[in-house]
Amino acid sequence: MRLMPGSLSGETEAVSSDDSGSLPAVERCAALRATVSRIRESGKEMLAGGTDARLVAASLCQQIDEFITGLFSDRLQETFPSRQKNLERQVALVAVGGTGRGEVAPWSDVDVLLLFESGSWQSVDELAGPFVRDCWDGGLQLGHSVRNIAETVLAAREDAEIATGIVDARLLWGDAGVFRRLQQRFNRKVVASRRSAFIEACLAARGAERDRHGSAVFQLEPDVKRSPGGLRDIHLIRWLGFARYGSSDPAALHRQGGLSQQDLDTLNAANAFLTGVRLDLHYSAGRLQDHLSREEQLRIADLRGIAGRPGRRPVEEFMQQYFCHTKGVADVCERLTARISPRTWSSRLTRLMTSHRSGSRYRISGKTLDVIPRERNNACSSLVGICRIYRAAARYHVALVPSLVELIRSRLPEASASLPPAVSKVFLEIMQTSAGLGDVLRSMFSTGTLDLLVPAVSHSRGLLQFNQYHSYTVDEHTLRAIEACTAFEVEDTALGEAYRAVSDRSLLHLALLLHDMGKGFDEDHSEVGRRIAEEAASRLGLEESRAETLVFLVHQHLSMSHRAFRRDLEDPGTILEFSRLVLTPDRLRMLYVLTAADVTAVGPGVFTDWKAELLTSLYDRTLLCIEGTHYRFHRAVRLAEVQQEVLEAIRSGRPPEEAAAADGTTTAEPPPAPDTAVPPDSGEKTDPASESAEYERWVTERLERFPPHYLTGTPPRRIARDLAALRLRGADGVQVHGRLLPQQGMVEFRVIAREGQVEGCFHRVAGALTARRLEIREAQISTSSDGIIIDRFRVFDGDFAGSPPPDRIRQVQQTIQGVLEGTALVETLFQHNRRYGQAAVSETVSNLPLQVAFDTASSEGCTIIDVFAHDRPGLLYTVSAHMFRLGLSVQLAKIATHVDQVVDVFYVTDSDGRKIVDPDRIRQLKQSLLEEIQQFESAGFNRFIP
Repeated sequence: MRLMPGSLSGETEAVSSDDSGSLPAVERCAALRATVSRIRESGKEMLAGGTDARLVAASLCQQIDEFITGLFSDRLQETFPSRQKNLERQVALVAVGGTGRGEVAPWSDVDVLLLFESGSWQSVDELAGPFVRDCWDGGLQLGHSVRNIAETVLAAREDAEIATGIVDARLLWGDAGVFRRLQQRFNRKVVASRRSAFIEACLAARGAERDRHGSAVFQLEPDVKRSPGGLRDIHLIRWLGFARYGSSDPAALHRQGGLSQQDLDTLNAANAFLTGVRLDLHYSAGRLQDHLSREEQLRIADLRGIAGRPGRRPVEEFMQQYFCHTKGVADVCERLTARISPRTWSSRLTRLMTSHRSGSRYRISGKTLDVIPRERNNACSSLVGICRIYRAAARYHVALVPSLVELIRSRLPEASASLPPAVSKVFLEIMQTSAGLGDVLRSMFSTGTLDLLVPAVSHSRGLLQFNQYHSYTVDEHTLRAIEACTAFEVEDTALGEAYRAVSDRSLLHLALLLHDMGKGFDEDHSEVGRRIAEEAASRLGLEESRAETLVFLVHQHLSMSHRAFRRDLEDPGTILEFSRLVLTPDRLRMLYVLTAADVTAVGPGVFTDWKAELLTSLYDRTLLCIEGTHYRFHRAVRLAEVQQEVLEAIRSGRPPEEAAAADGTTTAEPPPAPDTAVPPDSGEKTDPASESAEYERWVTERLERFPPHYLTGTPPRRIARDLAALRLRGADGVQVHGRLLPQQGMVEFRVIAREGQVEGCFHRVAGALTARRLEIREAQISTSSDGIIIDRFRVFDGDFAGSPPPDRIRQVQQTIQGVLEGTALVETLFQHNRRYGQAAVSETVSNLPLQVAFDTASSEGCTIIDVFAHDRPGLLYTVSAHMFRLGLSVQLAKIATHVDQVVDVFYVTDSDGRKIVDPDRIRQLKQSLLEEIQQFESAGFNRFIP
């Protein structure tokens, strides 16, 4: 008798083995699937009932074991009824990988090895096909191989994935002798005789997997299994333990001294937590799913009933728990790896030859530092001693040996309300260093030393910034910001020059350490950060002037980015107001560098060349003002220089294609050459000198009519090309030019038209671009005093993995032309491009409120409107179109500045060009814009489609 799923009753029933062929294929497949479904459902019920996730995984594995073993026995009896006993002595069904460890998630792969003695190949191959089909028919994702012992050992020597799968192998069915011989030969030929190669292969394979799934523990959408600190790192610890201590069981590793009790507790707690999350993800998706997306984070936090607190959402509490576990796993894994990683004889000889003493306590060997044995306990007996160790590491740009790190962790003193002056002095000396500071602080953070020095650090551990712009947790972002800052030291840039000019780098680095520590509270984090900086300054015993600078940098750490990315830098009021805020050149330098490092650490690719240019422009102009040169004078000189550069570009007669190549750009439709003053078909004979002089007079007149932000924010050759297009074709029609910007990964579209002929130019172009599925990254709106419009839009085209082809650029040009000339409607374009219209409105990941703010003080001629909203395709079109309906004229726009939300900034006037200052009018405008954006956020693109 054997157990087999009942085909009709839905219950497992006893069926004699000769009945298996009597079931029709369809019914047999349905019965198999029903059994697998019941197995999965049993695990779901256990998990919902509060059973430890590891027991749920073990129960699932046990039931799957029984299921596939029964299938294999049935197929063996059906295929070789007369040879069954003989094959049972020659064949073994072996669970490997996760199945071997007894850790099966509902939809994870079931990994098995069909192992046989050499003479049984043909029989096993004939048996494998029906068995594998049965597993697949039942809905199992089977990962299987069919090999004899020699083939298995050879494959394991060549492939780390196969080797690590055998580390935790279990016999499911068949001859124990066959399985035992595999274990013996595997241990001898794959591990024991080549232990170093095995360890290196395991580490290399895991390193490659980490690279594919993100190298940081604190990724905001991690893979529960494969991201750093995930379940795979627990597996790696098992594999390394097996290689070094002969056992993969963490409890056995602890007994043999491979893991401390604290490490074992950390692994057990993390394994239970992460396994629970993985099971939940599988059951929610109804399929293999290990990616913990933002949506799933919200769902799991709600499912588990996690409570929030002031300034902290439930999902942020949940993810802090998650990162606490993954950080613990990553630390244990890193220490074990460092302790048992093989070293070649040549590396040992090099370390011996380069080893030297530093003072009476330390020994530097290669890139590591250790305390000489007789001084170890004494050096780690106090906080000042531990800080001195880290100071030596910072000075020599080396890392502490793993055993010293573990000793520091175990010897940390209790936290105290105050710091001895000697400790503060050593810590500030550490913070004054540059090269290697990030590594030293990471080690101090890992051991808990940093928490004793700056208690606010504890609050930031694993603290999630639940929005779509930050890529890392607060603690990881902070450390990356410090690393970005110190990296400026070797850059031949304005940032590098500014960083090297900062004399008190300890304050700059300390400000970066503290700048986001105010997050996770109910109050604005800059205000909380100011108080934290005041407490830190007092705790470290900073003198008054240094304390004031530290508090200023933390409190105002967003002020420079806000002005650079949201305000018109050609407005003298912006520069003068900012110069009054920073007061001194040294503060300005530190704030400049801090801002660049902060934006860089938000995530890969966030600190673009465009943002660097804006930030540097604000820095340069403010520095001039602080040092005594009035910005109005500077601006006049700069505008004169731009005019001269434009004229020189025109006189050079350089072809447009050549100019474009010099800029690293390509054009979809090159504008006309700038050296023709009279239309070629006029028939007039003109004197070349007179023609050139007349053309230059026309250029000068035109330049005087354009706003300063166009002249200083546009390369001279680009201005020359704009003027050439305007001169040849005039402004009575609509001109649209598109060009690829390969270095920036964007496409630029420029629109030239006359005001009055094209009403609502800005919002129409925004609508056309959005309907074509383009993401608007930058926009410059420029209108001359006599009504000539030159608008620039830079967009990202997500429809193409690389650069969009010329045909795509031409199609978008035609779309913009049609919308502006009235031959196409934006609403019709949305109807034709329903990709967004059909999508459901997703829940926003940020809990920051929608805001519309009016600023009447910062600009002399315009009212500034800041729109804080959640980024969705169509937002810019919605806002700008509604502004047009409200009778507002957009003079300048700064688009999609990413901080915690999208911040779109508009400099506007009324329809007569006047600044809006009436409080009642502003109140009405604000309410109307808020209502419009709220309706858009509720309906998304569907509201544009008739």
